[in-house]
Amino acid sequence: MKKSFKFSLLILLITISSQLQAQNNVSITKTIDIPVSKDKLFNYISDLNNDVVWRAEVDSMVQITSPKYGTGFTEYSSFGKKRTITPTYVTENKDHKIVYTTPDTAKYYLQSIREVSTLENGESRFTYTLIFDNKMTGETAPFVIPKFLTKMFYGSTMKKYLKVLAKELDK
Repeated sequence: MKKSFKFSLLILLITISSQLQAQNNVSITKTIDIPVSKDKLFNYISDLNNDVVWRAEVDSMVQITSPKYGTGFTEYSSFGKKRTITPTYVTENKDHKIVYTTPDTAKYYLQSIREVSTLENGESRFTYTLIFDNKMTGETAPFVIPKFLTKMFYGSTMKKYLKVLAKELDK
């Protein structure tokens, strides 16, 4: 009885610990329909050099290559007076879906998922998902922002980005 209780307690602690760790991540998804071809939209959003046009905080992107991680980009961004430097690498690229993920050595986890699909009317739908460690907000604010505020604020910011993207591609 003692062994099964200890084992059950250990399993419970591991489960709680895993859930708390997973709770550090924030996931935000936004979509927009844009009247351009699927290929044109995908080619644009999969080239991170274009992020400086539609994502307001991005100052520059530098393409990098690593023997371990492959092709990626380092993002240099400004949030007010605070600057961040975030390397990401392509971890998936197929069927009009590209995923950029921070390497194992990064201080914070971040994943950008960009997927394009075709609608019945011929327009394209861009689905943009960011998953990141909410502790990252402490790099740009005086403290780590509560997750619900992060989702609310950055979700609103992402909507603005997508509107800028649509205007850029509609030129």
